[in-house]
Amino acid sequence: MTIPAFPSLLARPRARLAATLPLLLAATGAQALDVSIDPHADLLYRQALPLLEQADNQDDNAGPLRTASGDPELSRQGQAMAHTLPTAVALLKKSVELGHPVAQYRLALYYTTYLPAGQIAEAACPLLEASLKQGFAPPALAIAHWCSPYNASPAYREALEAVPSMATLYAAYYPQPATRLVCNRT
Repeated sequence: MTIPAFPSLLARPRARLAATLPLLLAATGAQALDVSIDPHADLLYRQALPLLEQADNQDDNAGPLRTASGDPELSRQGQAMAHTLPTAVALLKKSVELGHPVAQYRLALYYTTYLPAGQIAEAACPLLEASLKQGFAPPALAIAHWCSPYNASPAYREALEAVPSMATLYAAYYPQPATRLVCNRT
């Protein structure tokens, strides 16, 4: 036995869905940010990457047991890092000037790693906020830690809500490094 009203019951929800679908898509689209990455900024960022990786590898190789002064290998690594890291930072700064969100994050990571704790918020927070506002997700954790006025604001929540819609734009930039937690004896 078939119920004659059954097709009409299905038609109504379909009609409602068809009527509300454009509104739902418009609301979702409103959360997506209009971000375009400058090709020159991206080139500068990508030129900095191998230098950052090289400096990071040199930093990892200098273990706690190799702290004796006069160690020629440690001296060589220090000289190499002194050459690669400033070059990488200079490239990142140029990319940041052109508004590259991933370069903003990486420069902020540099600041959180190498600046004294009292200077980190002033140097890194504007970069982290600018990067997150463009839908790049990794700065969110650093903002939660270093940028206390912003992390309690509605702007922070809005930026976080826009992040999922930007995932495909930033897919080529993953994986990203995270701030390393280091235990120092001092």
